[in-house]
Amino acid sequence: MKNSFFSGLGKFFFPILRHLGIRGKLITIFLLIKVIPLILLAWLAMAEIGGLGEKVGQQSTELLAETQKLVVQIGDLASENSIAALDLKSRESIERLTSITAQAVADFLYERDEDILRATQLEPGCKKFTDFLEFRRRPVVYHEPWQLNSEGDAWVASEKAVDQSSVWPENCDNRKAFHYRSPESTGLVEDKPLYLEMTFVGLNGQEKYKVTTSKLLPKDLRNIAEKENTWCRAETYFAQLKKLKAGDIYVSEVIGAYLPAPLIGHYTKTRCLQKGIPFAPEESAYAGKENPLGRRFQGLVRWAAPVVKEERVIGYVTLALDHTHIMEFTDHLVPTEERFSPISDAASGNYAFMWDYLGRNISHPRDYFIVGYDPDTGQPATPWLDQETYDDWQASGLPFAEFQKTAPVFHQQSLEKKPALPLIKAGSLGLDGRYLNFAPQCSGWHNLTRHGGSGSFVIYWSNLWKLTTAAAIPYYTGFYRESPRGFGYVTIGANVHEFHRSANETAAQLKSIEKDYEVRLGRKSRETRNFLAASLKETVSNLTLATFVMIVLVIFIAVWMASLLTARITTMINGIKRFQEGDLQYRLVVKGEDEMAGLARAYNEMSGALGESFDELHKARLKAEESDRIKSLFLANMSHEIRTPLNGIMGLSSLLLKTELNQDQKKHLKTLKVSADSLLVVIDDI
Repeated sequence: MKNSFFSGLGKFFFPILRHLGIRGKLITIFLLIKVIPLILLAWLAMAEIGGLGEKVGQQSTELLAETQKLVVQIGDLASENSIAALDLKSRESIERLTSITAQAVADFLYERDEDILRATQLEPGCKKFTDFLEFRRRPVVYHEPWQLNSEGDAWVASEKAVDQSSVWPENCDNRKAFHYRSPESTGLVEDKPLYLEMTFVGLNGQEKYKVTTSKLLPKDLRNIAEKENTWCRAETYFAQLKKLKAGDIYVSEVIGAYLPAPLIGHYTKTRCLQKGIPFAPEESAYAGKENPLGRRFQGLVRWAAPVVKEERVIGYVTLALDHTHIMEFTDHLVPTEERFSPISDAASGNYAFMWDYLGRNISHPRDYFIVGYDPDTGQPATPWLDQETYDDWQASGLPFAEFQKTAPVFHQQSLEKKPALPLIKAGSLGLDGRYLNFAPQCSGWHNLTRHGGSGSFVIYWSNLWKLTTAAAIPYYTGFYRESPRGFGYVTIGANVHEFHRSANETAAQLKSIEKDYEVRLGRKSRETRNFLAASLKETVSNLTLATFVMIVLVIFIAVWMASLLTARITTMINGIKRFQEGDLQYRLVVKGEDEMAGLARAYNEMSGALGESFDELHKARLKAEESDRIKSLFLANMSHEIRTPLNGIMGLSSLLLKTELNQDQKKHLKTLKVSADSLLVVIDDI
């Protein structure tokens, strides 16, 4: 195919070149081998530049998209890793806090064991008991007064001056990561007795000595063998006392009157109007920031031990621990950077609470969630149930105390199940995890603590994602030794969003940076594409101009070189003409060392050789002419000299032939005559 192309090209150009002179041919050939490739190269360069521009633009767009995607991925990865790191750190921190709190509760309870054993060593009597209780006190934290705001839709704290003082590093070496935290807001601290009462009970159950520290319990002596004479008519500890031996300790469950609430959450005028119920916060259960004026749960945990004299049990000493001191371990605990709060806030999702060994709530920011008893009957108050269990209970026709003896516990708990609305309307909201089947975290906590120990999981509850922990309270006195959970377990709920806040703030900042970067990247990309387009346009223009200038320059060089070459050839042709015209002494001027100079030099050498040859020929011709002249003269003379005798011989031969001679003589004379005649002819030719 190449051969046919060049063949066709040759057929097109050769007829044109045939009619051109050497100068035209040289210019044409130079243009063909220089200008056309130059134009092709320029066209190829422009095509490549255009393709490069398009490719770069495409790559720039793809790079922009990939960069944006990468930035988003990096931002998301950073956020996810930050959240994962915070999750791990927060989980470990909150689990540790839960375990420490559970251990602190256990230590506190074991101290009560020591107290009851010391009490058995006292001589029974009111004076001794009073002295014993006098120094057994512990601070209890209460919050400042709260009031309803003017709109009636939220509770607010009374105005109080906030300490804004701070501490700065006085030593420059301590300035790195120096952090100061103001003293915790401890609220109103009241030093309260640990025990509500201390009694000495006879072997028949009759109280013989009693010292009380509160108006909660009666001061008169009663026979506790009869249940109606006990707190909330719910205690049955006398039957257990008779089983105790020297050194044994009896510890009761948490006993207290259940406090109902007409609604869950913020108890405000606005919500009461919406629900159509009277606004009477003092009549409802206390609920921290949701109802700071409510009634507080009043419960006790009773310790008892036999008093032995002369190896004989003479009675029993009891100590009724104010349950408030147990609640203090969790009521003010906040699993965030706030750490401690005089008033709890259940709505935030960040609070601690406590359950007994069976899974019944015994401490909560919302006191209406704490299980209790009906003081009128001494029976456990009906707890909050799921609708399915509630329907089964109603269908049984039994009092709940009887129904729960056979009801399944922790039965297929699921978020899909719904709470019983009649119990919400009745305000019966005590949390007994065994029957709270719409709250699967109850079975989760019970499962975590089945062997003691602690753990956590995340669950969506109350419209919040919550990290919830559980740690068994390792207290194993009395019947609590029969449960691996000991006294029960502490749980802490933490709003995941709360401890993700710093990561979320960082993520928001990263998103802002991403958007700003995307805007700047888009602007830079557009500027780059515009610059690239302008640069390509300028490059094409410059390349076109450069190509045009180079073509002009090539043409100029082609004409100059053709003129230079043809001038030298013309000079040679003129020299040859002068030589032809006879100017044998003319020589070409030799310039340089190129082929043309060699040709001129060879021509000059040839001209010199030809001149010498012509000189020798001229001399030879002159000599030849002289020789011819001499020869002619000689021949003329010789011809005359020879012709005369030959003519004589011819004449003599003719005469003799006329005479009578013999045949041989005649023959010889004829031969002689012919020879003479031939010789004359030769002489004439010369």
